[in-house]
Amino acid sequence: MIWYLASKFCKKYHSNLPYLKDMESVKAIGKAFHQTRIRHYKHSNYWIGLQSSSRGKGQHWEWEDGTPLSFSYWSRKYHPNVLNYHYCAYMESGSKWMSKKCVERSSVVCVAENHGWSKWTPWSACDCRTNTAQRSRTCRSIPNLPRCNTCNGHTTSEVKGCECSSRKMKFQKFPWKNAPRKSLPSPTGISSLQGCASICFENQMCTSFVKEKNECHLFADVMGAGQPNKYSFTYGYRLIDYNGN
Repeated sequence: MIWYLASKFCKKYHSNLPYLKDMESVKAIGKAFHQTRIRHYKHSNYWIGLQSSSRGKGQHWEWEDGTPLSFSYWSRKYHPNVLNYHYCAYMESGSKWMSKKCVERSSVVCVAENHGWSKWTPWSACDCRTNTAQRSRTCRSIPNLPRCNTCNGHTTSEVKGCECSSRKMKFQKFPWKNAPRKSLPSPTGISSLQGCASICFENQMCTSFVKEKNECHLFADVMGAGQPNKYSFTYGYRLIDYNGN
């Protein structure tokens, strides 16, 4: 496969041609070649993600992502002069590098460094409705290559108990026509958690307010509006936001 198609092929499977930044990575990719037992490619060579470039001052070698070449492992029998043509590097079975025109053919090995489970996200803030916190992770797999999928287990999220310390809670907004109604001739005595909810005036969007220390201050405003019988009280409606301590 020519170098351009090899690079495109690897990206299709969320991977890249080998990026060999130091001797440790050279040894690691060489070991991987032997472990995969690609017998019919035993005496072949493999593209790596290194190419000549004419960007900037003169031609030079750089990796697929544009990183300039700083470490090299060229074969002694080859001097890597960059000519006025697009050259790409390949690795021999003995791990040494050589180069040839990118439109020539070599075998392809793709490297997927980030497959498997991602790191867990931080625990979420404590949900005061359920006294629980959550965290999650994702499985980064390689489509159509099941042997490369190393996500053991099926747990993508975890839940743990927590103690909610927030005293300020913002309630949900919804249209008047959808608000559950309850007749409240007087706001006096309404100070429980269920009593602190959005107040809806007829033909308007419900307004949200903050409940703090089991007091519903907005009820005084309702009485002052001159229409004590024209509101809808959402009894025990669920909370959606928390404004801190």
